[in-house]
Amino acid sequence: MGRRVKVLNGDQTAYVGEGEHVANVSVYIFVKRDEMHIETVGNPEEMPTEETVRMMRSKDMVMEHVPANPKMLLDDGRIIYGCQCWWTYV
Repeated sequence: MGRRVKVLNGDQTAYVGEGEHVANVSVYIFVKRDEMHIETVGNPEEMPTEETVRMMRSKDMVMEHVPANPKMLLDDGRIIYGCQCWWTYV
């Protein structure tokens, strides 16, 4: 942690930015397995409400808890998590 990172989008077709690996955190994501698609709702570090879980189930998405997920603070101030992108140390 504290090291510089370079970040690409989920399918590696676009450069997202550079920043710093600031922590490893637990996150909650929603997965649509047949399409290998993930979404986050609200703050991924907080457990979603039952209402959110029901809404996402109606979209055929299931919640997963991802422990120790890299959290990166990009130079432009955005936060992105390792499960949302491709990244490497620079």
